[in-house]
Amino acid sequence: MATYLSVRRKFASRHAVAGVLKSGPEPIMRKPLAAIAILAIIAIWIFLVGTIGSHMTDWPFWLELPFYIIAGVAWILPVRPVLRWMNSAEPGQD
Repeated sequence: MATYLSVRRKFASRHAVAGVLKSGPEPIMRKPLAAIAILAIIAIWIFLVGTIGSHMTDWPFWLELPFYIIAGVAWILPVRPVLRWMNSAEPGQD
């Protein structure tokens, strides 16, 4: 096969097919939408941890410390699906 044909074949798969509907927002819009969602999740998380933490003022330090350590790391659990969605792309849309 001629070299110019193999080079053309590599790039031909990147072009969108006319009439094909894509599901979800464009990949370029995923990052701003995900950033807004992450900020909202973190704001809600801070509010919840602060509210729960304000009720723990009478607790001894050795009971408060694990709560704040777990709360400081566990925020990633609700954010993980948003990050996964943000970084996923349709095949051929890198």
